[in-house]
Amino acid sequence: MYAKKTFCNLASEKQRKIIDVAIKEFSSRGYRNASINTMIANLGISKGSIYQYFDNKESLFLFIFHYCIELVKENILLAETTLWPNQNVFTKIKIFFSSSIEFAGNHPLIFRLYLRTLFENDIPFKRDLIKKVRKTSVEYLIPILEE
Repeated sequence: MYAKKTFCNLASEKQRKIIDVAIKEFSSRGYRNASINTMIANLGISKGSIYQYFDNKESLFLFIFHYCIELVKENILLAETTLWPNQNVFTKIKIFFSSSIEFAGNHPLIFRLYLRTLFENDIPFKRDLIKKVRKTSVEYLIPILEE
């Protein structure tokens, strides 16, 4: 979606390294202040290489943000399948929030990336990203509440 086919064709180890470096840069400096030059220096690749994988900084950021949302979804799904069965509504809600808090503790850079996105004012696509995060939460909470 945001990554080019050349990124998708990379070995998973190389993809993971790019993802980790980008998460670190965006979470520590925010979208506007994040530097592609810093990322490529940390990756040990040429500037042209990163543009073979992503059109621009925006597409890289969007890829990373959506990648992080998918990790959160996987975490919630794991809690849902292993901890929710045979639990009452209040326990399921408690599990949902406690697993979210645990995820944030286990992935502080991802949590910081979310917070930076939430509070950084000049991200041009911020509203859409926040809607996506809220939609993800609602997708899991509404069925519990309807129960």
